[in-house]
Amino acid sequence: MISAALWLLKIIGILLLVLFALLLLAVLLVLFSAVCYQAEGSYLGNTLKANGKISWLFHILTIRFSFEERVYGDVRIFGIPVWSTDKKGAEKPNETQPEMENGPEVTALLEAYQVPLYISGHLHVQRIRE
Repeated sequence: MISAALWLLKIIGILLLVLFALLLLAVLLVLFSAVCYQAEGSYLGNTLKANGKISWLFHILTIRFSFEERVYGDVRIFGIPVWSTDKKGAEKPNETQPEMENGPEVTALLEAYQVPLYISGHLHVQRIRE
């Protein structure tokens, strides 16, 4: 009976020791991992430009920023963006979609002759033979 209790206490002690060792390893990893940074900038006339990147814990956490006409920045964890501002210099997509001038008439004609019609990003009709 006592040997079973001692065996149970031994297993619990080993598990607690392993848990404590993993916790200590995690704390030491966080405390002694270096913060890497990179920055560059220029000032020409009245134009200020700056770019930078900060990473920590083997690039698990990465912060990038830039400043040209406005500030841009993003934060990534494991390479997945968790926060970002609008990208600098990103052009907004064209809001207007290209259209055929006689699109409804062509669609009605193709439907009348039961031609399989697939709408895609291209302005053409492909004939499909069955």
